[in-house]
Amino acid sequence: MPIATGNSVSAEQQLAFLRRISRILDEGKFTSTYKFAMLLALTNIAVTQGDDSGKSLEVDLDDVAREFVKLYWGMAKPYPSLGDELLMQNRERKKPAKVITLVAQYSAKSHGRHTRHRAYAPSAASLISQTRQTIAKDVLYRLQNVGPAVDGGTPKADRFIYDHPPDAASCATLKAITLKPGVAACMRSLRGVIAAMVQARWAQWVREHNPSLGADRGLEGFMFGADRAPVREYAEWLYELQNGKCFYTGKKLASPDAGDVDHFIP
Repeated sequence: MPIATGNSVSAEQQLAFLRRISRILDEGKFTSTYKFAMLLALTNIAVTQGDDSGKSLEVDLDDVAREFVKLYWGMAKPYPSLGDELLMQNRERKKPAKVITLVAQYSAKSHGRHTRHRAYAPSAASLISQTRQTIAKDVLYRLQNVGPAVDGGTPKADRFIYDHPPDAASCATLKAITLKPGVAACMRSLRGVIAAMVQARWAQWVREHNPSLGADRGLEGFMFGADRAPVREYAEWLYELQNGKCFYTGKKLASPDAGDVDHFIP
């Protein structure tokens, strides 16, 4: 059901949308970090290609693939404190995430930007195509699955962002998806808080699946760069979203200013 039918989205609709994004992060099954990348990619595309009218937005999956390449480009290099090791981005420790494998062929070629570009440019179309195929097959039909499994199968899909076929084989042939009415407008207006939430959960997932990192404080900067989303200004949104309680302890907060917005970013 569309979250908006008029020419704009209200504050109430934005908060309802943010709660559903939070539900994906809280209740979704994450066997890799692809869902985090998908949420950030769609949000970035909504900002650059959408508008605030509340209309639906057709999204070319090649554009989503380009966003994936940007997001994983730096993460496809060895993490400094791990020697030659890459950060694990999926649960199969013996097998790096497919997108990481694809991007690493180019991002690790050289420390020089020009040399990397020369290596990447001739194969860009192939990289985007393979990344798109991975997204279509492995991410599209899983992103909006939340809650417990239905009859021992997959969790029920809350398709509030876009519609899609019911299985991986059917999704694999898609070249585009359509963001539902109101989605692009919400993503545009909430871009900062969505990015802050997703980046925090992504970093948390990586820490949990890379135990040798310990309390390394450089992780977020390595993953998202120095320009990662500022979070202090979203305290009031997060306070309301979390019903005035600390995300970690569940204890009541006296006000939006009574705690830190993000425990992961120093």
